[in-house]
Amino acid sequence: MNSSDSLPLAVVIGNAVRSLSAAGTDDDHAAELMHRLVDAACACIPDTDMCGVTVELNGAPFAAATSSATVSAIDLEQYDADSGPCLHAARECETVLVDCEAGDARWPEFGNTARAAGIAAMMCTPVRVGDRTIGSLTLFAHTPHSFDDLDRQVLSTLVGAVSDALERDDQHRDLSTTVDGLRDAMAHRAPIEQAKGILMALRGIDDAAAFEVLSTESQRTNRRLRDIAREFVSSVTDVAPAEMTGARPT
Repeated sequence: MNSSDSLPLAVVIGNAVRSLSAAGTDDDHAAELMHRLVDAACACIPDTDMCGVTVELNGAPFAAATSSATVSAIDLEQYDADSGPCLHAARECETVLVDCEAGDARWPEFGNTARAAGIAAMMCTPVRVGDRTIGSLTLFAHTPHSFDDLDRQVLSTLVGAVSDALERDDQHRDLSTTVDGLRDAMAHRAPIEQAKGILMALRGIDDAAAFEVLSTESQRTNRRLRDIAREFVSSVTDVAPAEMTGARPT
């Protein structure tokens, strides 16, 4: 398990669900939501070594969040073949377990990249918004037969919190716009990650707290979070660290 052994699993899951449920609903917040989902799944489900989220609408899949470059390579193999367990989970709206060592006749072109990376087991579950499925979350494990019904239940709880948050966004705009916005946010995420890293170093806070600083400033000024982050990163070279410690990004 990748979470702290000092915390009971129920507490870890509860904290993860609250964090997912509290995320905002614009494009940049939706991208952060996907990354929190990946982190939460890795923390809450034992034997999970890697995790990734695929989003697909109208036949155009893309990686919304991954915990490692290895996940990206495995996902890309599926996208190129237009076949594989993560796409199956999204398109058929069902959770699937995969034995990567034995292979699976359902997806004959899938598996080489996963096996080369030492992946033995996968579990893919759909991500829904209202009555539509927009993608899937996949867990990867180096240990064979790592996932069971309890893991499926935990994963369902985490994905449910994300689905609720995305559905709140869908109430304000159509789903295609939401997905297009998420894709755009992923392409412009670098400044946000840089700004979070700087805030974490300067203030001694964690990733979630750093994002909250940026989010609060975005809401206060009614400007996009990525623009707040980009300006903050640019300002660092002109402001002494001692002055930055207590300052809000502007």
